[in-house]
Amino acid sequence: MWLSLLRRFVLAAICLPLSACAHIDPAGSTELIVVGQIETLSSEVLDEWGLNVAFTGALKITRVLKGNPSGSPLLVRYIAHSAYAPDRESKFRLRPAKNGDWLVCRQGNGRGYICR
Repeated sequence: MWLSLLRRFVLAAICLPLSACAHIDPAGSTELIVVGQIETLSSEVLDEWGLNVAFTGALKITRVLKGNPSGSPLLVRYIAHSAYAPDRESKFRLRPAKNGDWLVCRQGNGRGYICR
């Protein structure tokens, strides 16, 4: 009986701090997930065939799903074959860039940076 209580105490002491920290994601703590529309401001062709293009745009946020954006519109950058349609809402996962812009992270549709 005494040993059983000791085991429970030790397991609780070990597992409780780990489970309390399970929700912390330091890499994604500044990540934003938003819904909105991107108006393309500029583009730069990255290869000789014109297949990969770096776009800069203004993201007008209509709904925030995660995080706290500094305002709307946000200046965003992404790599794609073609620009987002300015009249269509899309879901975006964003990470801050070192220069203050936001990087659109790739989400399976081929557009954006690979954010890990």
